[in-house]
Amino acid sequence: MPVLEAPLVAALCAVALLGGLFLAWRLSPPGRALGLAVVACCGCAFGVITGDVLAQERLAGADGPLADWLTANRSEGLTAVMQVTTNLGSAWAALPLALVAAVIVPAPEHRRRAAVTALVAVAGIIALVNAIKLVVGRARPDLALVLVETDSASFPSGHAAQSAAACAAIAHLVAAHRPERALRITAWPVAAAVVLVVGYSRLYLGAHWLTDVLGGYALGTAWTAAVITALHRPPRVTAARFGAPAPEGRAGPL
Repeated sequence: MPVLEAPLVAALCAVALLGGLFLAWRLSPPGRALGLAVVACCGCAFGVITGDVLAQERLAGADGPLADWLTANRSEGLTAVMQVTTNLGSAWAALPLALVAAVIVPAPEHRRRAAVTALVAVAGIIALVNAIKLVVGRARPDLALVLVETDSASFPSGHAAQSAAACAAIAHLVAAHRPERALRITAWPVAAAVVLVVGYSRLYLGAHWLTDVLGGYALGTAWTAAVITALHRPPRVTAARFGAPAPEGRAGPL
């Protein structure tokens, strides 16, 4: 499929971003400012990265040099580790991870909504990534140097987007619902580490360009923030809505 002109794709990204912001604003509870800010920032970042990819300028200028450097500095041991680690971002891993939400949330009355939120975040990003791949139609790096099987267009990275969506959803649910302080503190750093490792594995194995991974990060984070803001009700908000006293513990809007 031929690549669309940059202005048209940028306009489509802007329409999708505004639609997501409107949906989140209409459906979310009070205290949604942080979620909307994340959607706006990451959505704009994705639009900028997409424009650079289509115009082959700015950020896209680092794609080739970085790919060459990583290819020249591979080792057998690290390659074996990366070939295993990269599977954490696959759809086959991200979807089951989303369903872990039903176990993470201790209160039975909140489990169904938490599971739906995580499942929509991951299933939605899988569909969105595949649609954008068809529109942009970017070629992969040199297939002779790719160390994993690939069967779709390059931009954006599905593994990067899916790992960002799944890990962000799980980290949010842990931080919002778990009573253990240690889990709430470590949830986001651990999630970020997993996402970064998955993204690096895609670059190291030659499956994606740098801008593919960055675009996947931005898209996955924006989408998940919109889903959480629109669908999830933290314990404090839910209790307040029904006139019950808010439970003790931390529960943010995003």
